[in-house]
Amino acid sequence: MVYYTLVTIYMSNPITVTANTQISLRIDAQLKAEADMVLSQLGLSTSDFTRMALHQLVLRKGLPFAVVIPNAETQAAIDAPRHDLPTFTSVEDMMAHIDTTPNEAGSA
Repeated sequence: MVYYTLVTIYMSNPITVTANTQISLRIDAQLKAEADMVLSQLGLSTSDFTRMALHQLVLRKGLPFAVVIPNAETQAAIDAPRHDLPTFTSVEDMMAHIDTTPNEAGSA
């Protein structure tokens, strides 16, 4: 049996929670490897992250991150080909173009 101790700054006595349910899921190996790399840099395991995400789901009564379906205008912009974009053969050419092209506010 695994026990986890949760302590907050405001509590003088820790709360002991018994982890008694296991979750199993299938995921792409590359995605898991990349996620594990990021999590390890944060000092977390996949289980730690899953536990944290589930706690946030419950606390927020929804997903702990924005999930949106783009509206028609946004989707059209995503799907539109951008053949009008300039191309450059060097950073210097790109910077010269940026320096001489007015920004969206209309100033150079």
